[in-house]
Amino acid sequence: MSTVIKINNLSKKYIIGHQKGQRYTTLRDIAMHKLRSLGERVRHPLSINREQVNIEEFWALKDINFEVNQGDRLGIIGRNGAGKSTLLKILSRITEPTSGRISIKGRVAILLEVGTGMHQELTGRENIYLNGAILGMKQYEISARFDDIVDFSGCGLFVDTPIKRYSTGMRVRLGFAVAAFLDADILIVDEVLAVGDLQFQKKCIGKMEELGNEGRTILFVSHNMATMKVFCNKGIELNAGELSFAGYIDDVIKHYIEMNSNDNRLTGHYKNKSLDINKHNNKADLMEVTITDSDSVQNTIINVDQCFIIHIKWKLNIEVPFLRLCVEFTDNMGNVVLMTEDTDTTDLHGKPRKPGTYYQTVTIPPLLLMPKKYSINIFAGMPRVERLFEANHIIQFEITENNTHLSSVTGEIRDGYISTPLSWKVSSTDV
Repeated sequence: MSTVIKINNLSKKYIIGHQKGQRYTTLRDIAMHKLRSLGERVRHPLSINREQVNIEEFWALKDINFEVNQGDRLGIIGRNGAGKSTLLKILSRITEPTSGRISIKGRVAILLEVGTGMHQELTGRENIYLNGAILGMKQYEISARFDDIVDFSGCGLFVDTPIKRYSTGMRVRLGFAVAAFLDADILIVDEVLAVGDLQFQKKCIGKMEELGNEGRTILFVSHNMATMKVFCNKGIELNAGELSFAGYIDDVIKHYIEMNSNDNRLTGHYKNKSLDINKHNNKADLMEVTITDSDSVQNTIINVDQCFIIHIKWKLNIEVPFLRLCVEFTDNMGNVVLMTEDTDTTDLHGKPRKPGTYYQTVTIPPLLLMPKKYSINIFAGMPRVERLFEANHIIQFEITENNTHLSSVTGEIRDGYISTPLSWKVSSTDV
């Protein structure tokens, strides 16, 4: 396979200015301060007022090196703030690197933030032709793919409407369809697909698999390890702007989960940290998550014949017509082994949720999960409309066994994900 992307010593630095706290409290003090600042600017018009601003260097990427071969489906994994989006923006030529060298062979189609590469005042039809022209395609080439793009996006009724009037989901659908069907050699897709509904996400993954089978190269960012495992063949892990691991996707996922379970996730208590949460907007916040055992004690070691409880505290900032809070349990390879929603056994299904702080619990019964290590993912959203936040692998816990029915005569634990005893009947006849 030929190399289509080669990155050598890639770094990106940002200059951040921190405003110092003001000690002026009266109107007279503020006026005198402004007059002094004005005098300084008159005397030294090109100088920076360092009394007010602290300048700090922030390296979003540091000495990144890797190669991508034609036909690879590369998953890019890392916590929020690790540098994933910065890397994709540099590869898409949206942002210039501070240092390093990048070689790319072929046309690149991108789907990063919602609306990237689209003109808000133009219609869907005009944006399709605009994006094709940016990729260097002729008008007849775009026309040949136009019907497929519109059909895949499901925006046919609104194709002649300015996209500034599209919903978030419609923009994502059209943006992905344009990127997927126009003649690009390399497709770059960020976590933006999480905005769409589940059915459309599956449709997009299917289309990307089809493109990969045709020999297209795809770079894919997602916090969904199960999707990564199924779709990608290779992966890289970013941590604080550095490349911490690269290889086959199974190995990268395993390393990522292990590295992210060596902190306070092992305590059984999570408190809001922005790096852990992928917020799609400011409509909701996850505040705290705690695991307690059957004795109401905070614990991450649970025996298989005991129940345990997940306590969730979160905040909704606006009223929404309906909403689901979901909890996923994943194994050490990122496979989702169990998912539950707060509408399963309550009367919340289809009902509006008002702004406020919510305290919710879900009880996991004994003899359900097999003895293994698990991580918890939590997300909230309006199905088929919008996801408000998601937090992946925020707490790790372990199910253990102590002389239960799960042990065989050799002491080994049986295979599988579910440990629930099933009903058997036995009969025999004398020989």
